[in-house]
Amino acid sequence: MHNKNKPTISVVMATFNRSNLLQFSIGSLLKNTFQDWELIVVGDCCTDDTEQVVAAFNDSRIQFINLDKNVGEQSGPNNIGVSLAKGKYIAFLNHDDMWCSNHLQSSMELLEKSDADLVFSQALWVPYQAPMSLSGATVGHIQAYQPWMIAPATLWLFKTTLTEKVGTWRLSRDIHSIPSQDWLYRAHQTGAKILANPVVTAVILNSATRINAYSERQMSEHEQWCKIASDTAALGQAVSSAYGAHLQNIITMNVGLAIRRLLGLMGRKILFKLQIFPPDLAYWLRYSRKGSVIKMARKRRGL
Repeated sequence: MHNKNKPTISVVMATFNRSNLLQFSIGSLLKNTFQDWELIVVGDCCTDDTEQVVAAFNDSRIQFINLDKNVGEQSGPNNIGVSLAKGKYIAFLNHDDMWCSNHLQSSMELLEKSDADLVFSQALWVPYQAPMSLSGATVGHIQAYQPWMIAPATLWLFKTTLTEKVGTWRLSRDIHSIPSQDWLYRAHQTGAKILANPVVTAVILNSATRINAYSERQMSEHEQWCKIASDTAALGQAVSSAYGAHLQNIITMNVGLAIRRLLGLMGRKILFKLQIFPPDLAYWLRYSRKGSVIKMARKRRGL
């Protein structure tokens, strides 16, 4: 039974002027098998009809807050959402991502069974005009998080108490890497138990790979993938295809590339032992200035 004042899971969604996509992201939450949740949608000073679209769901579990000032990325809205969360657990759902119906249930079961502080699952990663792949827990079995893993926030479920140890998301302008991965690494640094769960529970259409995704309000791909994510057979076929491509890449990998990847992995492990977050160094070498990663992504999106 849902308790509005004490839901099991608080879902936080940062959004900015993509009201046309909320039918897919919020719709995917409504289709989840686990339903004891609240959804806190935080607009980054939205100027479109986001408030009306959220209200149209007519669900008492969903609330909308619109910031007076635009932060320019999800760190600010996510921090506000987390501060308002009443649940025992917290999940993030990016406004342009979609969960499969098993996401909350499977994540919560592992979290409670393992007594982990945070678990993250696997996603179908759908880039623009490129073969889809796997993202997140791209491992063969449940295992501990390592700092060279990339786990989008849409795939996380964690204990609300973890925020007391880690703190808030740092703004992109204050760091070299991506805010979500920075927070995950900081959680790891506190000694938190973080597990990678290789179960596909989401579909991610990364807007950073889609030119003018915001300015053109692109949504045709979301319509297509919403149907796939809702169809067990179609989703299974897509997952099998992604796994097949993943295995094929491993099998056909030439010796030179394999050696470079191995050396890269060894290098990341060394950096970790030196208390250096590998993506921080990589983005610093590539862009030099803090905040450049998100700034470039905003430019591609048409913001």
